Amino acid sequence: TVTGVQTCALPIFCSSDNKLASQATIFSYTVQPVSYYVNDNSITGDIYATAIGNDANDGLSAAKPKATVQNLINSYQMLGSDTIYIDNGSYTESFTITNNDNGSIVTSTPFRANYLVLKGAGNTKTLFTAAASSKFNLFINRAEYIWIEGINFSNSNSTDSSFNIVKEYGNSSVIKSCKLTNTSVTSPVGKPSVDRKSTRLNSSHSSVS
Repeated sequence: TVTGVQTCALPIFCSSDNKLASQATIFSYTVQPVSYYVNDNSITGDIYATAIGNDANDGLSAAKPKATVQNLINSYQMLGSDTIYIDNGSYTESFTITNNDNGSIVTSTPFRANYLVLKGAGNTKTLFTAAASSKFNLFINRAEYIWIEGINFSNSNSTDSSFNIVKEYGNSSVIKSCKLTNTSVTSPVGKPSVDRKSTRLNSSHSSVS
């Protein structure tokens, strides 16, 4: 599934001799944003999905949510303005978003970002626990313009090098109204560890907005 503004090249042929008359005509078209759904094994308190999650589902409707974010991401190419709705519930999963799935910048007026959105039911309702021995809950690996909202990330794996969210390269991403809990951190960090290449967030940044 591909969404957003796409560009196509269409070869033009002469009707008389069927020879290529020009290299290509370039045109753009717009595909509507896609909504995706993830749910755990319960529908109690759900606000997005109407069925329990199953990775055999297509994840394209509230009635057929996936069970894991990673399976959903691996199943589709996602672009700006797409939204992944992650319902109320508990998930034991660490997942990665790569530059195969990106938001984008709209350069026409008004200039704005089209984010790929991961939207939880709220940071007391959508609860992610890192997979065993994983150093992260979420790894944003060169993906750009990712918006993460209303999710509680918890990582209790016993290593000081573990984090809730790791971002490597890629342009602007937004983390809004999320709660980060990392019991492996033995001393306050104070600020995110940030350089030109990476950002690492843990429980010292639990009021990320």
